[in-house]
Amino acid sequence: MNKILLILLGVAVSLTVSAAAPALQSADRGEVHRHYLWSPQMGDTITVDVWTPEGYSAKGKPYPVIYAHDGQNLFDANTTWNHQAWELDSVLSLLQDRNLIAPPVVVGIHCFPESRVGDLAPQKAIESIPDSILKGFARFTSKPMRGDAYAAFMVNTLKPFIDSRYNVSKDPEQTALLGSSMGGLMSIYALCEYPSTFGTALCLSTHWIGDAQRKEPDFQKAMAAYLQKNLPPRTPDSKSAKQIPHRIYFDRGTSGLDALYDAWEAYMITLLNEKGYNTVPMFPSLAVDLPALADARLAAQLSAPFMAFTAPDAEHQERFWKRRVALPLAFFLYPLRK
Repeated sequence: MNKILLILLGVAVSLTVSAAAPALQSADRGEVHRHYLWSPQMGDTITVDVWTPEGYSAKGKPYPVIYAHDGQNLFDANTTWNHQAWELDSVLSLLQDRNLIAPPVVVGIHCFPESRVGDLAPQKAIESIPDSILKGFARFTSKPMRGDAYAAFMVNTLKPFIDSRYNVSKDPEQTALLGSSMGGLMSIYALCEYPSTFGTALCLSTHWIGDAQRKEPDFQKAMAAYLQKNLPPRTPDSKSAKQIPHRIYFDRGTSGLDALYDAWEAYMITLLNEKGYNTVPMFPSLAVDLPALADARLAAQLSAPFMAFTAPDAEHQERFWKRRVALPLAFFLYPLRK
């Protein structure tokens, strides 16, 4: 593995943070750079791992950029709590080898396990839920809901830092969000909250059901109402009207927790279709067979405004997201090839 490049940059990095710093991730290909950034929005120091692809240059054409949640799980299974990782460095490098993508820079934002649910929750959506119901949701987080603070950190602190230190595009069409489960919720939420900053949301195994122990769909209805009101519409003339042609990717598995997402993901897909995010029919083995991504039939699918995929037998774990993450990555990056 390439030796990780440790760069201690940021604001107000404390000795206590460095002493308790998360394990450093290594990459099989490309390089991972470590940063600690003080977030005035959240009142915490956030660990950020930035991956640059092989051949990265600080000069020349800017790179597309992906802001990915749960950054501690993105590259190195040797450093994760469950010994599983997305291994984005390997997946992206293989796609780059086959000239299927424009190579990106990946910004991995670490979470705090004890407050992850509250940090990644779509705050404005859930604030419409009665307090008596929210208590059940809040039992999963040690701090108040900070979804808006987290999104503001990405836009007002992290992104300016990345823009100033890495050769990345500032074009929203080349700026994506990537996440699974609660990270899927935050990805589409942040796109709605900051539509002029983020052009694409890549949402895997999105946790549409909120508190799984509650039978009444309060959270689901609140999230649907929020998207209906706040999701930027996608119209045929978005480009010509100088509007940002936003793009969205959804997927889910069919086993374990993912099986519970079926009905509400279908509902959200219908909602997006009504907002102008049209899907293109997919052919078999698209997500799990990497060579299939080179199929000529893919051009229309990977350039569509919206893609939805169901992964048979896939569960709610990093090892399953790793198996299919090539698809959302290609969805974002294939149209950016030049």
